[in-house]
Amino acid sequence: MNFFEHQDKARRTTLWLVLLFGVAVLLLISLTSALLLLVFNGGELPGITRPFYAGDWKLVINVSMTVLLIVVFGSLFRHLQLSGGGKVVAEALGGRQILPDTQDTEERQLLNLVEEMAIASGMPVPPVYLIQDPAINAFAAGYTLQDAVVGITSGALQQLNREELQGVIAHEFSHIHNGDMRLNIRLVALLNGILIIALGGRLLLHSASRRSFRTSRDNRGAGVVIGVGLALMLLGYIGLLFGKLIKAAVSRQREFLADASAVQFTRNPEGIAGALRKIAGYPDQSRLQSGQAEEFSHLFFSNAVSRSFSGLLATHPPLDERIARLQPHLRRWKAPSQSSGTTATASTTAGISGFAAGQTGVSGETLQQAVDQWQEPDQQQLDTARRLLAEIPEVLKEAAHEPWSARAVIYGLLLSDQLAIREQQLQALAEQAAPDTYAELLKLLPDFTELPTSSHLPLAEICVPALKQMTAEQARVFNTCMLLLIRADQQVSLKEWCLARLLQYHLRPQANRKRQNRNLHESAEALNRLLSMMAYAGQSDEHEAEAAFAAACRELQRTDLQLLPEQQLSYRLLDEALTELLQIKPLQKPRLLKAMARCIEADGRISQQQADLFRLLGATLDCPLPPLQVTNPKG
Repeated sequence: MNFFEHQDKARRTTLWLVLLFGVAVLLLISLTSALLLLVFNGGELPGITRPFYAGDWKLVINVSMTVLLIVVFGSLFRHLQLSGGGKVVAEALGGRQILPDTQDTEERQLLNLVEEMAIASGMPVPPVYLIQDPAINAFAAGYTLQDAVVGITSGALQQLNREELQGVIAHEFSHIHNGDMRLNIRLVALLNGILIIALGGRLLLHSASRRSFRTSRDNRGAGVVIGVGLALMLLGYIGLLFGKLIKAAVSRQREFLADASAVQFTRNPEGIAGALRKIAGYPDQSRLQSGQAEEFSHLFFSNAVSRSFSGLLATHPPLDERIARLQPHLRRWKAPSQSSGTTATASTTAGISGFAAGQTGVSGETLQQAVDQWQEPDQQQLDTARRLLAEIPEVLKEAAHEPWSARAVIYGLLLSDQLAIREQQLQALAEQAAPDTYAELLKLLPDFTELPTSSHLPLAEICVPALKQMTAEQARVFNTCMLLLIRADQQVSLKEWCLARLLQYHLRPQANRKRQNRNLHESAEALNRLLSMMAYAGQSDEHEAEAAFAAACRELQRTDLQLLPEQQLSYRLLDEALTELLQIKPLQKPRLLKAMARCIEADGRISQQQADLFRLLGATLDCPLPPLQVTNPKG
């Protein structure tokens, strides 16, 4: 199953969940109405002990509407609370963001692992949050690739070696890759709607217990209030139990998928299996102390709540079953007894750190092959990411992790190779940029001469977590300076547009949330613009552009598309085309990506600019692509 099928399955699962919760709410409404009819009619149930009267129907309608509104309001309210993405979840769990420029050795190692995996999979580098808790656990949360975060406990950071930590992070990246995050947050919102019914009943009981009653009429009224409160509380918790059963069943299957994806990513089952064995042998295991852990329990790497949540209510499969699937030769392995109080380090490779250094990238791989293979990231792509990161001068890499100097890195990437234009750009920056940032840029200028072109986009991606810490005013100045640099020569180059589009994609996640329900055949004008722009990119004459465009049309099996004159194209029109194409149904996007690949490789040569453009367009269309090695550069 590939990336798009995972995403589509997650969306279909969400639909089924909504339907199941709808059934639960209908049952809740029916039972609540029946209990309240019993309370208000002295134990008589209309339709069984006597006929329905008009007052009975009125009560049923009022109760049904009230319960429905409470559930919908509760779900929407929690949904809005969590609309800020993974950051909101991490902070609710007591996490603090690990700053990109941290000097702590363990935190630095963790950020390095996250960066390598993000670049290898083509995903944005997510912010990382640390939860001060002795448990060994981790999670991924967010609505989109752009607002995703990875969280990890201090226990995991201290108890796991690099190999095991890599397996855990790969597991969390697979949740991001497979579309589980949005599903998980929607589960939280839906359950909150049902929980409010129970909380409302508890509030009524509490209110009735605090009131004093002077007459028999007051006592009868109090009895009704208590009855209503008990009914709402009982049925609310029954509905919540039903919801948790659904949540647990869905979560357990997604965990098996994430384990398998993590092994495929790292090609090392021992890493994630070793982490699971350490959890089994560690006194605190994976159970968090946070009061919010139960609400978000299905987001975690391992069981985050009390042992009493087992069986049908368990959000994670048993540890021994997960380990047995990862390492079939250890099927008889059982979790060690914790009576000895030891913190067993069961990993047989505890002394191994890191992963094999890759000497080659995706040698001989065409863009068409990349479309077929990138959807399941593997060790080779991880090696390529490590090589690209190793080629970045250490000074620039360190600067990319600090908010002030990260802006200087982006400015440096946008500086022109032409001396006269560069001087003009630097003069504009001296007037507009923050003084500290401008001074940092001047210090970094010599290091940009050692930066390979292939590492430009990875370096920009490393800057993203630091750039996300900008205030609104800092972001305004940053955008102003970027525009000054881009417009200095009165034209926009492909490199400049790619960098600007990449940062817009990463730093403005709300702008990328579009309903993906359009059909590809409905977007002829957008396809004309996109494929025409790609056809002209890197081609020496119009005949080559026509051949490239024709190759894309054959891949799409479209005869209604037409190559637009180059003078009619602009990056503004390309932006508009991408906004429209972002709304295409997920399972139709592979055809578009393959057409784009055919367009670029039509002449059998791929330049670095074309490879970067292809990867950038894939990211913009919510189709993450790993870095590609250019094997047949043009010119």
